[in-house]
Amino acid sequence: MAMIREAIRKSRKSNRAKSRKEKLPSSDARPRAASNPAVNADATTLTPIEATVAHTTDEAAEKRSIAPLVPDNRTLIHELAINKEYRIDTKPRMDMRDNVIQTISEKMRRGFESDYGDLFVVAMAEAIREKLLRLVAPGKSLYTLISESLDTEMIANQVKMGSFSYHKFFSFMNSLLPKICAPVRDVEVKSFAEDPTEDPIERLAKLNYVIDLLSIDHANFTLQMNAPAMIKNATGYEQQCFGSIHRTGPLVRTSQWWSRAKSRTEEEMARRSTGNQSTWASRITPDKIYARGLVDLSIDVAELRETDLPETLELDLNRLRRMRSDLLRIITISAILLTAKNLMRRDVRSQWKEQAQRMWDIPLENSQSFIAAIESRYALPPNNKTQLSGTIERILLDGRNRQATHPVVKVLLQKIKTHVYTRLSAASADERVKAASTASQVLSSSGLPEFVVQIGGLIDELQKVAEVDREAHGKYYDDIIEQERSLEGSTGGEAAGA
Repeated sequence: MAMIREAIRKSRKSNRAKSRKEKLPSSDARPRAASNPAVNADATTLTPIEATVAHTTDEAAEKRSIAPLVPDNRTLIHELAINKEYRIDTKPRMDMRDNVIQTISEKMRRGFESDYGDLFVVAMAEAIREKLLRLVAPGKSLYTLISESLDTEMIANQVKMGSFSYHKFFSFMNSLLPKICAPVRDVEVKSFAEDPTEDPIERLAKLNYVIDLLSIDHANFTLQMNAPAMIKNATGYEQQCFGSIHRTGPLVRTSQWWSRAKSRTEEEMARRSTGNQSTWASRITPDKIYARGLVDLSIDVAELRETDLPETLELDLNRLRRMRSDLLRIITISAILLTAKNLMRRDVRSQWKEQAQRMWDIPLENSQSFIAAIESRYALPPNNKTQLSGTIERILLDGRNRQATHPVVKVLLQKIKTHVYTRLSAASADERVKAASTASQVLSSSGLPEFVVQIGGLIDELQKVAEVDREAHGKYYDDIIEQERSLEGSTGGEAAGA
């Protein structure tokens, strides 16, 4: 028995050590100049890192300001509350490297060619200085080096006297950046140092791009170190931010969204129920209304308009749009595969995952590539190929127009809506377990076997969105429900009096 207790003790100790190790950033991702940031109890001190700093008021500085690199604190904390592993993604910016550099170059060139050219040089140096200082802890030798070497007043005097040297400026950067960056950025930093470009504007644009990547790495490091405290205080912080933003008036879009969801729930309940109105009306709960509203926002193929989004879910606009775009791909590919299976007399539950994966990145304008993806597995007889080609073209036309008019597309969309609503509206633990355990069977028999995992992930994300939203904004929903009850009560009283 003593040996068993000792084994358990060692196992727990090992698990705790492993957990602590997993929370620390990997050595390759940790910026060399970073120190462990202090965890703040109110989770509000993560400073936004902007692509260029626009604190100065001169006109030249205003000309070169561009959009923030990192989301604001409210968005960051919201994303962490939904996904504790959330990190700011550098891939989109790296994929658009040439476009980013060209855009920055054009902005800089316009600034240099304006009447404020000299001021623009100073403003850009100041922006780079401030961005670099954010990557180093105050009091460190590197902080002092950056602060003194890029002193704004000194550079302004050099520009005024015509003695400012781009060569010395870039040489300083070539020696500084390797001391600041994380090891994963060594390639980008080395590439910048060895770049043969002589145009100072293009070099400045490339320098900005590299520092942007370093800024994101630093922000992600800060996120990872502060995540537990930020997640712990996410609800209170969102309540504070939301109350401050929407303190002046009613939540009109939220009330309209709730009213639409309630009407839809009542219509569906009445259509399915065989009893009298009082019987099915008693089964309409706020949970079911909320689930219906969330499904209507996420499970559709049309572009989601910001005006259709309730204020309480304003931080999830991009997420819901991404879900709709993914759903459009899912039902388009599933409709094509389902048609092919039926034509070839295959079981609709059979998984053609390889074909689905190939189709995911094919442009919706390229119908022949979709046919080729199917032919990579099965030879199509001429008649079947002709028939399938016509069907695929009609399905892709729906996809290009972001609509669901083709019968197969329409059916698949409705099946996904029903499945997601069933999962989200499950009230009891038994209902939730049953819905989750039969999900694979339900989706496969519906002609969606290739996307069981992806749809399951979408549902998990929506469940987390709902949890975070209702924790932070529950009182606003309660107020709307109370207002509706009061209105119904007064209407009922007037009708009885009449």
